[in-house]
Amino acid sequence: MDAHALTIKTVRDGAGCTLVLRGDLDLPATGRFLEQAALAVDDWTQRLGFDLAGVLFLDCAGVRALKIATRLAPGGCPVIIGSLSPMPRRIV
Repeated sequence: MDAHALTIKTVRDGAGCTLVLRGDLDLPATGRFLEQAALAVDDWTQRLGFDLAGVLFLDCAGVRALKIATRLAPGGCPVIIGSLSPMPRRIV
């Protein structure tokens, strides 16, 4: 398996839903990401999060997909896009 292939884990905590992403969120991965996001969100979701701590690469298609995915949340539902843990430092 490609080390950069996107994996998505859905974590529910009561009415909150977080999608934990690992790998590359790029053009080839956006369709599957949006499908997973649509399956994870329902009318009872009161908080939607996207954990990007494990995202290794994010292109403009990935940013656009995140924007589209935020629209899946019910009206008034806060959407949090962030990193729950710090990214490891790259040594150049």
